[in-house]
Amino acid sequence: MTSYGVLFWSRTAAADTENLATIILCILWYWVRRDRPNFKTFLIFYLIAFLGALIKGLTAVVVPIVAILPDLVMEKRWKAIFHPSHFLALAVALSVYLAPFIYASLSCPQDYQSSGLFLVFQENIQRYFLPIDHKEPFYIYL
Repeated sequence: MTSYGVLFWSRTAAADTENLATIILCILWYWVRRDRPNFKTFLIFYLIAFLGALIKGLTAVVVPIVAILPDLVMEKRWKAIFHPSHFLALAVALSVYLAPFIYASLSCPQDYQSSGLFLVFQENIQRYFLPIDHKEPFYIYL
C-alpha cells in the first residue's frame, strides 16, 4: 500500500493489482490456517487462487504454491496434501475455475472457433518459450 508502483498501476485499471491482492490473500490464508488443514481451509485457498487466475492468469495459482512450498517441506506439513479433503477441495475449486470456459464453449455460435482454455495456455505458458507479442528472452518475466 505504500509502494508508488502499486498506487500508480491501480489507477490504470490494470489487473496486476488484483492479481497481487489474490496472491497475498492466498498466502495470508495459508499462514492463518496452516495448522488446520481441513476441507474449508483447502477450498478457500484454492478459490482465492483460481479467482485470481480468472482475473489475470495462472500466476495467481503458481506463486502462492511456490511461496508456501518451503514451509510445507520444512515443517512436514506436506503430508496433509494427501488427505482426501484436499483433493475434493481442489476439484471443487477447479470446477469453479473451469465453469466460465465451459459455459462459453456451450453458448458460443457453431462457427466460433476460439477456445478460452487455449488462450489461457497461450498467454500463461506458451508465450514464455515461443513469444507471441514480445522479442525478449523468456527469463525477462522473472
